[in-house]
Amino acid sequence: MHLRIIRYALLSSLAFLTLVFGCTRSQSSRDDGQDAASAALRGAPQDFNAFLDWAEKKLQQKPNAAPLPDRPAVAKPKWPLRRLLDDDAAFKQSRKRTNWTPTEQRTEPLAEIGPFQSNQPPSATFAAQVQKAATASGADAIRMTMGGFDILREDVGAIELRLRVPFGEKVTLKWGRAGEQIVLVKSTTEPFAVRILTDELAEWSGRLTSIALLTDGVRNEPVVVESLRFLPKVDAFPMPMAVQRVRLGRSLRTSLYMHAPGEIVYPRVTIPPGANLSVALGAMARDADAANASVSMQAFVVSEGEETALFEKRVAAGDGWSDVSVSLSAWSEKTISLGLRCDSDSDGMLAFWANPTIYQPQENAPLVIVYLIDTLAAEHT
Repeated sequence: MHLRIIRYALLSSLAFLTLVFGCTRSQSSRDDGQDAASAALRGAPQDFNAFLDWAEKKLQQKPNAAPLPDRPAVAKPKWPLRRLLDDDAAFKQSRKRTNWTPTEQRTEPLAEIGPFQSNQPPSATFAAQVQKAATASGADAIRMTMGGFDILREDVGAIELRLRVPFGEKVTLKWGRAGEQIVLVKSTTEPFAVRILTDELAEWSGRLTSIALLTDGVRNEPVVVESLRFLPKVDAFPMPMAVQRVRLGRSLRTSLYMHAPGEIVYPRVTIPPGANLSVALGAMARDADAANASVSMQAFVVSEGEETALFEKRVAAGDGWSDVSVSLSAWSEKTISLGLRCDSDSDGMLAFWANPTIYQPQENAPLVIVYLIDTLAAEHT
């Protein structure tokens, strides 16, 4: 059955490509790449069922895919492109200013359970269950399922654990049907702490009333969960400013986060001819009192001692991402300083700058089609 599905997917892919290249063939003379790509489909029948038979024979003629080279050549961009957040050296050399300092008093966790020991009855403070189980590979394991809480996953910014695991190389946290996170065992002789950001976790939406821990094998020594804490979103941003993945709404992006007020200036940025700056803006309220507040976000250029604003935009907490693109052509082929600044009338505001990129827009950009098959995670099946 699976082979039939895979075969049909391949044939459907060829049919899709035939349709695309058939529609654009009149323009393909401008691009040798399009000619080469459509050459393999020349002579294909227009009728869909006849095309499936034709494609089936083609697949039978070449049943094995050509192997990839050991050291494939990586294509270089045809035009300058600079992603500021990919440049660790530039981030370290940048000038940073912020008035924010972490408070000594930690935010109350949304839920906290523990301690719990795998060879003892569950604590009266929370429900727990221990049972023999098996890993995905079929190996024996201990499964500790812990509950006694009821939280909304979207409200959780980080999961904090303190564990004692006397054996194995890892433990696995599991929730729902498909959600899981592997945690490496840092020490088998001493307790260790782990902090997991939730932005990139699978099946992380809706209510959560239990979570399980699966061990790497079975031993007589007990596994101890000294504490398991679910921290609110704001506790996932412990530094004055840093780069990490941030989810706003259903969109996850690599971002520079900054506690307002704050500023970062990248020195010695060379601007290509006719370049643009693109960035996505977002905001989050750290304090409940600022839930309806906003943050002012500004990008600016410093050239020859003079500061020029590129844009200034006010972004409200909870509004999701706002995409901005602005021209840098006034500084073409010059080396300038590029700054990002945020401020707010309310305390406890976070500003996010997602994927700030300097690029040259193309007047006749090539048509790129990405055809994806079976890209959903197991939670969607």
